[in-house]
Amino acid sequence: MKRALKITSLVAGALLLLLLAAELLASFTPSGNAAPYVEDPVMLCVRKPDTEGYSWGNGRWIACHINKQGLRGEDLPVPRDPAESWVLCVGDSFTFGGGVETAEAWPQQMQGLLGAPEQSGVRVLNGGANGWSTHWQRVWLEQRALDEFDPDVVVLGWNWNDLNGAEGGPDDALKGFIHAEGTWLQPFAQFELLRESHLFRWFFSRRISSGDERPTDAQLRKRLQNYKATMDRIAVEPETKLLPVRARLFGDGPTDEEFWRSTDTQAWKAAREELGRMRDLCAARGAVFVVAMLPEPSWFGTGTYPGVARLGSMLDALGVPWVDLMPAFMGHGPDGSPQGRDPDLWLRYDPVHPTPEGQALFAEAVARLLREKDLLAPRSR
Repeated sequence: MKRALKITSLVAGALLLLLLAAELLASFTPSGNAAPYVEDPVMLCVRKPDTEGYSWGNGRWIACHINKQGLRGEDLPVPRDPAESWVLCVGDSFTFGGGVETAEAWPQQMQGLLGAPEQSGVRVLNGGANGWSTHWQRVWLEQRALDEFDPDVVVLGWNWNDLNGAEGGPDDALKGFIHAEGTWLQPFAQFELLRESHLFRWFFSRRISSGDERPTDAQLRKRLQNYKATMDRIAVEPETKLLPVRARLFGDGPTDEEFWRSTDTQAWKAAREELGRMRDLCAARGAVFVVAMLPEPSWFGTGTYPGVARLGSMLDALGVPWVDLMPAFMGHGPDGSPQGRDPDLWLRYDPVHPTPEGQALFAEAVARLLREKDLLAPRSR
């Protein structure tokens, strides 16, 4: 009996030492320091505030600092300088900066264009979050961000896949990124202490990033084709089918708002409601609401995205300033004619996210709009 206990103790001790050694080794790897997600009473699943970590994108690990306020970027000054105008950029992974360094995300690049806050009097906040749809962006503004940051301007980076109601939101992220449902890690994920260990993050991240392997060209083509098929179905085909009707009713003239409302799909009805609520929420706080229509990576046409006319009419009716970024992402022939999608503006190993150069185009267009509309001066508080 004593011999069995001794052997059991030795085995347990050896396993403990092995786990401690594995934990130590994992702590030296980017995947073992992946910026973790944590549960949140409002948003369900968010990046852990005040974290130095890494995120996986474009086939590599990228340093990712989440500040004390839960935003990507530097900590915000406390107390706030009342003379500063705060521009809060809201959006999904395009705004967060999926696949690019923090300094390359468009909110950070726009800060560079405007000048440092100490000189320009403008501070740009990166409120992007991977996977948030318009609904969750509105929830965040309504229940947290407007109160916490009191922005002078809110810029929504509108991504066309927000029309995909079947896409998972924070509730699915909670299951996948925190509870690891459907994986062998699920039993261990129920314990916060284990979830935040370097070893757990190493195993979890290796699963998410396919073992740090870059996708093949065939995998990339298939991924883009599948994504394009979805976007064509929910965003392109409904507009294309209406073209003959629009031409018959309005010819080459402007299309009235009643036509757009009467032909809204369910997805567009939801978008119209959410955008109207976001405008009203901002107006109630004295903030200006602005929309930047981000380029659609699955669009290979020679003109701008088909939904721009509908969304633009909707925003005009709401009195919301907007800018369409799709034209800046179109390739051009020797004679200057548009040639469709410019592949150089999309990441090599993540063709549905823009390059740093693409992010710079976002920053330039939004900064130009804010200047033209004279929206950068702080309001009195």
